[in-house]
Amino acid sequence: ARKLVERKADLGLLFHHEQMPEALERQALGSVEMVTVCAVNHPLATARRVSRQQLARHRQLLIALESSGYPGGEPISPQIWRADSFYVMAELLMRGLGWAWLPRHVVQYPAYHQQMVELASEWVPPALVVELAWRRDQPLGPAARCLAERFTEHLRAIG
Repeated sequence: ARKLVERKADLGLLFHHEQMPEALERQALGSVEMVTVCAVNHPLATARRVSRQQLARHRQLLIALESSGYPGGEPISPQIWRADSFYVMAELLMRGLGWAWLPRHVVQYPAYHQQMVELASEWVPPALVVELAWRRDQPLGPAARCLAERFTEHLRAIG
């Protein structure tokens, strides 16, 4: 969003954020399913179902900064590590450094195959809404509208 406001980008693909700058317009394209996961060697991996209290006893890996406002951003555990990439979180997770809410398509990435366990829990993280963003003073042209359609198709394919 900052790059759009600073005119360093013409189009943005962002997760929904409550605090969008006034200079920007946005359009929801779809959503990404989130799942609760840990590494196969993590203590939570053997539990059939985990409670909020069990999750709170272990380090939680969260996306973005504390002020992000992204859905699912409210921590359960008092022990938190944050990263700005779901793939960085997955790498930390595979080393047994905590549990996380990750997009299902990241968990299914071939490099992570059989290295993560999806945890059944009482709390299911909300899906992340993906939005197209642009400056209000620069309406979308034909190329941007075409990209929006392709992004929407891709989100349906991974969802």
